[in-house]
Amino acid sequence: MTATKFKLSDETKRSLPRSLIRSWFIEHPELNPYKFTWDRFSRKITSSFRMLPSFLILGGSRSGNTSLFAYLTEHPNIMPGSLKAFYFFQYFTNNKTSFYRSQFPIKRKNLITCDSTSSYFVHPLIPARVHKLLPSAKLIVILRNPVERAYSEFHYTLALGVELTENFEDVIKSELKRIEIGNKKPELKIETTNYNHSAFSHLRDGLYVQHLERWLKFFPNEQLLVLHTKDLYTNFDNTLAKTFEFLNLPKYQIENRIEKNKIDKIRPLSGHVRNIYKNIDSKTRTLFNVQNYPEIKSETRKFLQDFFRPHNEKLFKMIGKRFDWNDEK
Repeated sequence: MTATKFKLSDETKRSLPRSLIRSWFIEHPELNPYKFTWDRFSRKITSSFRMLPSFLILGGSRSGNTSLFAYLTEHPNIMPGSLKAFYFFQYFTNNKTSFYRSQFPIKRKNLITCDSTSSYFVHPLIPARVHKLLPSAKLIVILRNPVERAYSEFHYTLALGVELTENFEDVIKSELKRIEIGNKKPELKIETTNYNHSAFSHLRDGLYVQHLERWLKFFPNEQLLVLHTKDLYTNFDNTLAKTFEFLNLPKYQIENRIEKNKIDKIRPLSGHVRNIYKNIDSKTRTLFNVQNYPEIKSETRKFLQDFFRPHNEKLFKMIGKRFDWNDEK
C-alpha cells in the first residue's frame, strides 16, 4: 500500500505556529501573555518607588464623589492614580501591597495621591483594613441628603437593570423587612471578606452615623473632613478651599468647573489623557448616569424623612454641624 502524502495549505502553515504557541500558553496560564501590558509591567517593576494615597474620598454612592475627585485633581499638587476607584480594600486585600502601590504615581516632592472608592464608606470591615495600611491617611466624607440619595440610587440601579421592581415604595418595604430581620437575628448578618454590603441597601447606606462611627474607631477626628454634597455646587469656592486646607495644600483656584450633571474637560490621569467619565453623551456632554426621573411622592418623602430623622440628628451631634435634611418640605 502506498502512503498518501498530505500537503498543508499555505494558510495552514502560517497559522500552525500560532496555534501551537496558543496551545502552550493555555497549558501554562501563569505565563499568559494576554495579561501583559507594558504599562502594567512598568508599574510592577517600579512599585517600590510609587506613593500610597495620602487621602481617601468616601461617602455614599450618588453623593458627588466623582465630581469632588475631578475638582481636587485639578490641584497641581494632587496626582491621581491609574483609576478613580480601586476597590482594593473591598475585593483585593489578599493581594500584595505592591500591587496597590503600583497603581499610583511615582513619588515626587510636594505631590500626593488619592483613592476615591465610595463603597468603602459603608463596608463594615474596611476601616480596619485601611488603618492597617494607611494609618495616617486623611478621610474626606461627602454626604448627600439620605432621602435624595436613596431615590437617586434606586433609579440608577433601575437603569442598570438590577432592581427587582420598578416601584420605589415596594423596594423600601422590602428593605425595611430585611433591616427588621437583621436587628432581630444579628447572626444572619453577613461579614465575609469580600461580600458586597451595599447591594439593595438604599436605606441602610444612608444611615451615615453608623458608618462614620466605624471609621472613628480607627481614625481620629483630626483626620476626618465631612462635606455636604449641596455645598459642592452652592458654595463651591469655600468648599474647595476648606478641602485643600485640610490636605495641607497651598491655595488654588479651580478654573475648569463642571456644571452640575455635565463635564467640560477630558482630564489627565497619571500622565495619560483619559476621560474619567466613561458614560458621556458626546454632543450634550451630559453624564448618562445622571438620570431624569419623576419627583419622589410627597408621602414617600415624608416617610423617609421620619425614618432618617433620628439618625441624622445623631450624625449632626457627632460632626458638630447641621445640614438641612430634617427640615420639612
